[in-house]
Amino acid sequence: MWGPYTLGGNDQVGIELKLDALAVSSGDILRFEVSSGANGDSSYDWVSWVPSVAYTSAGVEPGGNLSLSATASASSTDTANGYAPSKINDGLATTDFNGWANAYQATLPQWVQLEWNSDQTLSRAEIYTTTGYEIRDFDLQYWNGSAWVTASSVRGNTANPRSLSFSSIVTRKVRILGLSGPGVQPAFVRVNELQLYGDTNQARAATPSASSTDTGNGYAASKVNDGIASTDFNGWANTYQATLPQWVQLEWSSNKTFGRVELYTTAGYELRDYDVQYWDGSTWQTAVSITGNTLSHLSHIFSPVVSSKLRVLGRSGPNVQPEFVRVNEIEVYL
Repeated sequence: MWGPYTLGGNDQVGIELKLDALAVSSGDILRFEVSSGANGDSSYDWVSWVPSVAYTSAGVEPGGNLSLSATASASSTDTANGYAPSKINDGLATTDFNGWANAYQATLPQWVQLEWNSDQTLSRAEIYTTTGYEIRDFDLQYWNGSAWVTASSVRGNTANPRSLSFSSIVTRKVRILGLSGPGVQPAFVRVNELQLYGDTNQARAATPSASSTDTGNGYAASKVNDGIASTDFNGWANTYQATLPQWVQLEWSSNKTFGRVELYTTAGYELRDYDVQYWDGSTWQTAVSITGNTLSHLSHIFSPVVSSKLRVLGRSGPNVQPEFVRVNEIEVYL
């Protein structure tokens, strides 16, 4: 029997849904059914459930988004326009008008906060704000038991989402302290979703290299693990007229265990066809193979591997420039 979880009126390219108490077993199938597509059509697809991930008693996947088990609050909220602090950890990582914003004429800075009933170990944040109204200046802060401490400070932001990595902390409270909204509405700070993780981005400790690089236009292999997860023209691209496939690689001084890769490419010039590969000691093995991609941020989860090298092998760029493959940022997690 199909147990439906329904999302109506969606206009997003990427959707994350939090499904409460969804019981699955080996052999079960998850089916994704489209009852009304962009052209009014109906279709469906499905994937088999592989029960290889355990869940804690709190219902949060180990290494997963710890925000989902926290309680949200805020200094003030523009409730009249449908904003709510509870929306920043509802599992909907969208960038439209769906999240929290401070109240009209509230004095900045304003904050939105997550609180747990036990200590959490954190080292990374994914912050989604509103497209065209991105939060410009803000601090990500944690409570040390007696005062707020800034883990990361951002000024002049235009990225959406914004990925932040910082030294591991232990806390029960985290907040975004909004100092300024965008130039069009500086008095409003908006946060759509705040995702918090305790895992460490292993890519930061790797040495990058590439088959070729378009250095004349400011591209560099070193940008794929600089911690700036943007989707503008800031990353690596192969040289002009280089024969595809082309690759960008991360190499560690010792073996690492990883099973998740977050890949950022360039909006409007997305990497279309590519493989995520790892070195098994004698040859390259493909962990993930993608064809026809149009997204600028993709999450790839696979059975954990042990390797000292990982690469993105670009087979084709977008239709507008198929001869160029671009990678902005690679994040690697357990």
